[in-house]
Amino acid sequence: MGIIKRALTLILSAVLLLGGLVLGVSATDLPFTDADQISNTEAVAVMNAVGVFQGSGGAFSPAGILTREQAAKIICYMLGGQEEAEAISADEYLFTDVASTRWSAPYIAYCVKNGILSGDGSGKFDPEAPLTGGAFAKMLLVALGYDPSIEGYTGSDWILNVASTALALGIAPQNMNLLEALNREDAAQMCYKTLVCDMVRYKSVNEIFTDRPAVGKVEGYYENDYNETRDGVQQFCEAYFPELRLVTAYDNFGRPGRGWLWSGKTVYYVAHTPVAILTSRTDADTLAVDLSGYFLRDRSLYAVNKRISNTQNVSFNANLNLTFVGPENTTAQSSVAIVGRTTADFLAELTGNGCQVELYADEKNVITDVVVLRYAVDTVTGITIAPGKIAYTVGGTSYLDYQSGYGTDTVVVDRPIKVGDTVTYTVAGGVAYLYSTAQVKGTLTAVAGDTLQISGLTYPLGGGVAGVPDLTVEDQGVFCLDQFGNVVDLRTDTRTTGYANVVNAAGIYTPADQELGLPAVGPAVTVTVVTATGSSGQYQAALHTLTAADLGRGERTAANAPTVRLEPGDVVIRNTDLLVYDASAGDATAAQLTASAAAGLKTVWLYVLEGNEITFLPLSQVGTDMREYTPYLATDVDVTALRGANVMDGYVLNLDSNTGYVTYDMVTGLGFRYGSTDLPQGLSGLEHAQVVVLAGGTSQGSALVVFLDHT
Repeated sequence: MGIIKRALTLILSAVLLLGGLVLGVSATDLPFTDADQISNTEAVAVMNAVGVFQGSGGAFSPAGILTREQAAKIICYMLGGQEEAEAISADEYLFTDVASTRWSAPYIAYCVKNGILSGDGSGKFDPEAPLTGGAFAKMLLVALGYDPSIEGYTGSDWILNVASTALALGIAPQNMNLLEALNREDAAQMCYKTLVCDMVRYKSVNEIFTDRPAVGKVEGYYENDYNETRDGVQQFCEAYFPELRLVTAYDNFGRPGRGWLWSGKTVYYVAHTPVAILTSRTDADTLAVDLSGYFLRDRSLYAVNKRISNTQNVSFNANLNLTFVGPENTTAQSSVAIVGRTTADFLAELTGNGCQVELYADEKNVITDVVVLRYAVDTVTGITIAPGKIAYTVGGTSYLDYQSGYGTDTVVVDRPIKVGDTVTYTVAGGVAYLYSTAQVKGTLTAVAGDTLQISGLTYPLGGGVAGVPDLTVEDQGVFCLDQFGNVVDLRTDTRTTGYANVVNAAGIYTPADQELGLPAVGPAVTVTVVTATGSSGQYQAALHTLTAADLGRGERTAANAPTVRLEPGDVVIRNTDLLVYDASAGDATAAQLTASAAAGLKTVWLYVLEGNEITFLPLSQVGTDMREYTPYLATDVDVTALRGANVMDGYVLNLDSNTGYVTYDMVTGLGFRYGSTDLPQGLSGLEHAQVVVLAGGTSQGSALVVFLDHT
């Protein structure tokens, strides 16, 4: 099946391509410590699997420059495989700067004898000199069977002739400067492209038109067909890597794609691009218009393919891979009976609000695969953090996320979640995919079919999601929205309290645009917090508009703008003097104030969380006047120095078995809580911790929670 390059030109609200979907490229993880720096992942994965490109010290070094002797080794591995290449010996003394005992001498000798490489004409080879892209392209062309003397790959014009052929075959990318030094990643890409090029051999001289042999494909070859096309032409990989295969493959969701196999093992997989994704209930008339250029294949021998239409009922067996994926199970069938209905009606029945339907087609616009992803809504009932892994419990089952990389993950989380959160999820191949929900606080004022009105705003009901509760007018609370914007749950008790470290905060303010009629956005402050339990999440900080009663008789200035006096009408972060909007200055300073107020929140607070709104209450700093049973905050504490005498700035800080240690991973967005007995070795941040202390007297206290430096 080919990759579809044509998508629907008309995308209605029911046919959406959303960034949050479980979609896209899926590749076998590369076994290199610098895998995140590799762009040509498919090429590197395949060339590594066949043994041509290896790393050093666990790294691939994609930007490393290829040398002449390294290129010689690569070509030998391309032509003989690892076992044969390593058996080559240097039986002749060829160059003054290449000793017979040098590691690369056998490879250089082989390439020189076969016209693939040559010296500089003075008896030297210069093995450690950088190799250009053009020189490497020449080596690959010779490996394919091109004769360098016949094709003009020698002499003053060699680079022009090499570039012409290499570009035509796709070995050299169009944007590559073949005169520049070649890096390892681009070299791997060129080798990968060579794998699927046709091998060549020279035909007899045609004296009428030319005095040189004509180059042609190695035809009449049907063995080791790498891509199951039986084209009768031998490609490079069929000649030298007969165990390499490119096949149609399917991922855990039943999505079609292409997969490279080496000795029967998948080394790379990439999903095909769907021609349409439907995430809401879509009627047959809409599908008939949007998919009018597509067909379903009739399994009957001489039947005509059926166009996607809503005008005529048909009855036939469709040659279609139909896969249903859901939390309970996955089912698949390769033939679908469509009886007495239109083709558009058949597809429309598969859709639903919150249900994700993906359509895949071949190069003839015949729909070959339909994947239906069904989700359920539920509450996260447990998050257990253990050394090296996190267990998420949802729907009565626990799923593991290994932080160390030593286990196979059975859960994928779209963003940080905590116990008690409402999520939507599906399960494919034993792996749970969890999606956090957005929250809207309000009252349900109207219901019309699958459309809800909540406090004046309209939302679709997620009727295609399992577990959605029955909702009636006058229901009020926090409504949860799935990743597609559908209402999937109602929460009436969402108030939680505790201690939290604000690890990130961003201020938002955009003034109104009178010319375009756009209202102001903000002021608002979005915060990322990690709580004393180790859970983490992103919320909106509660704001407050000051009144005369709030200010009293004394004069107060903004904590983030000491020259600005607080006045009635100013907007601050609730319970603080962090100013986000100066009523007297208006838009002139709002963006700057909002940003500086957000920065001022990055510390530890007592918090109250209701829905998506978090209210902060400041903690007093530890001092000699601590009141018993009152929580205080000690900042920038070196916890390692307290393990002995436990004395800090004149007061006693007790670190005992009740103390929790919380850190935050900025990369994964997840918080972690450890007890004093399971602290991992080498845990960072202990030198600059923030500690919530419960005062036991004026000069001592016990650490309730130690928030470690997350930077």
